[in-house]
Amino acid sequence: MKTLTLLETRFKNKILIVLGFGIRFQTPELCRLWAEQTNLDEEDDEYFISDRLSFYKLRDGENVMSTSENENQFCAIQ
Repeated sequence: MKTLTLLETRFKNKILIVLGFGIRFQTPELCRLWAEQTNLDEEDDEYFISDRLSFYKLRDGENVMSTSENENQFCAIQ
């Protein structure tokens, strides 16, 4: 996290681009619960740890991050 925060600051100060980033992490159990709620769970499905790092350029007036309540139930978002 510290490296990503420093990178974001460097882009903002030296390159004059406002850079945002998001991190998502999901355990196998949370993957299974999400699949069950969305009716995508099938017999013999395997679930794994999932993580994703996203970078994006923020535009004037754009929200830093928008997530639905449904997403917050099944993964950790930073």
